[in-house]
Amino acid sequence: MKKILQALFCFLILSLSACSAASNQESLFIATPEIHIQIDSKSNKPVIALVPKVTANPIFAALEQGARQAETDFDIKLVVRTPAQDTSVDQQIQIVEDLILEEVDAIVITPIDSKELIPVLKKAQEAGIVVVVAVTRLDASWMAELGMDPVPTITTDDELAAYLSAGYLVKDISQPAKAAIIEGNIGAANTSARTIGAKRAFSENPNITLVSTIPANWRIDDAYTAMQTVLRAYPSVSLVFVESDLMALGVLEYLKDVHRTDVKLTGINGIPQALEALDAKNFLATVDTKSFEQGYLAVEYAVKKLRGEDVPLETLMDLDLVTAADVGEKP
Repeated sequence: MKKILQALFCFLILSLSACSAASNQESLFIATPEIHIQIDSKSNKPVIALVPKVTANPIFAALEQGARQAETDFDIKLVVRTPAQDTSVDQQIQIVEDLILEEVDAIVITPIDSKELIPVLKKAQEAGIVVVVAVTRLDASWMAELGMDPVPTITTDDELAAYLSAGYLVKDISQPAKAAIIEGNIGAANTSARTIGAKRAFSENPNITLVSTIPANWRIDDAYTAMQTVLRAYPSVSLVFVESDLMALGVLEYLKDVHRTDVKLTGINGIPQALEALDAKNFLATVDTKSFEQGYLAVEYAVKKLRGEDVPLETLMDLDLVTAADVGEKP
């Protein structure tokens, strides 16, 4: 769009003065803002791309719902591009490459990997595209190393969320007990932060021994298999902190299949399916990380950046611990 506008501008100048004042034209172009505004040819609106991990995950379905609400409220055109898997780093990188070629105005992204997405997102910035991050942070030190400008980030304090959830899991444990952590995917900043938070909570209760930490890539099936692996190696594990509710559902399914009613767990995210599954016997609590609100704010920040307005570099959502008592006991 910028090239088309420049061509039209030069044509007008030529028709008026045969482009004799070339130096004046140059000074006008220097004054043009680096951030371009691509107007959708059909809707006449700025185009903002949402690139979550996978919308099949309820977390990112809620993120998209929030972004869709912002699309209506701020009168923009939202396009959604998702990789096939929430571990498909190369595919997510290619999606961003394609969006650069399409000259979208802004990209709102949840990076699958906190480091590997930085080079292509830097490329997007250099093309004049606004970049906003939601849910999973980029690695700040690697951004600085590669010369990428800081980006607005809407997320949660993942360490605190895990500390609250795991802390609730072990708060009443007064006898020696073995615990395990089911992690997300290695390489994501929120995985490492949640693991740190859970370990801190466990360490504050001297009765807890952490015997296993195993990744399950944010997937139900992988969490099912991870729980199987943990209990085969450590049959006496009775406490499990799971780094996402979606994985917690996989853990619950395995426990049901092997009739282990003695194992208690907690999760993170507050997805509807997890809230329905909460009970006072096995699935004790989760932490609501406000995915809908994160999606809405991310698009709002992108719109404001396109308008030349300042937005916070980091916005942390409030965290709500939700227990079985909060959603009501089940018959």
